[in-house]
Amino acid sequence: MNIKFSIITCTFNAENYLQNCINSVKMQGYTNFEYILIDGGSKDRTLSIIEHNLDVINKYVSEPDNGIYNAWNKGLKLARGEWIMFLGADDELLPNTLSKYHNFLIHKDESILDYVSGKVIFESVLGKKRRTIGKLWRWDIFRKYMNVAHVASLHSSKFFEKYGYFNESFKIVGDYELLLRAGGNLQAAFVDSELALMRDGGVSNNPKKVFIETFKAKRLQKSRSYILCVYDLIIAWVKFSLKFLK
Repeated sequence: MNIKFSIITCTFNAENYLQNCINSVKMQGYTNFEYILIDGGSKDRTLSIIEHNLDVINKYVSEPDNGIYNAWNKGLKLARGEWIMFLGADDELLPNTLSKYHNFLIHKDESILDYVSGKVIFESVLGKKRRTIGKLWRWDIFRKYMNVAHVASLHSSKFFEKYGYFNESFKIVGDYELLLRAGGNLQAAFVDSELALMRDGGVSNNPKKVFIETFKAKRLQKSRSYILCVYDLIIAWVKFSLKFLK
């Protein structure tokens, strides 16, 4: 079995980290993948970097977009892989990530799996490892908050056929809302290994907006009652405040 992966990276003025991201894809030992770059009309050296890496980049688009989920949806329309991965322009795959996924999947019944995730190293902008995130998906936890690491995780192409593309009204937690659509029926698996590196920064570091959008996603997909969503919101804010005060 030779599984094909589609890797989608969205960029906008990403010259500082993009080459490292591309290099991490180039260095994968597993080669049956396509790499898709969706640029939002960058004004820095992003396009030049893309054009100098067409040996690994199969398809790219550069035009204004309406945010990350609009860009990811553009990438989905171009993707032809059986499994689809989203990798930020400032993120990196760790060595042999695709091989690890391949070796994991060939021992599973792919026809019933929707989603596969692993562990992600969360690193500061100065390159210091802060923590490792990502756990086994469990509906009793996921319905409250996102406990899986979405960076470099895999989505079956059939999942999008069944549940649709990203909801572009979300700006931060559209990945969470997407997976919530399957509810407790999501067929998820977990690779107990560090697979990618994620850097601190970006809109996801705005806790107020994250908490509010998470509330909206849960209510939209009815994963929790209104009262329980309010409770989850309060608990999340209290935990964040206590951590910040330490």
